[in-house]
Amino acid sequence: MEQSKNELEEKLQEKVIFQENWGKRWSRLYIEKQEGKLTEELKQWAVEQMTMLYNILQPKLTRLAS
Repeated sequence: MEQSKNELEEKLQEKVIFQENWGKRWSRLYIEKQEGKLTEELKQWAVEQMTMLYNILQPKLTRLAS
């Protein structure tokens, strides 16, 4: 997935952070938004970003699992 970092950052307009070795065989990727408190705007931003991540990554994950 790290090979998709540039594509993800371009589409999300956010910096994507990859953390390898997150557990025994896991890695994770995430984006951060520095906010002081949980607002409705932040919730909406999170939903939009997660939807875009899902739409971008799901086809790639499906191909890897095949």
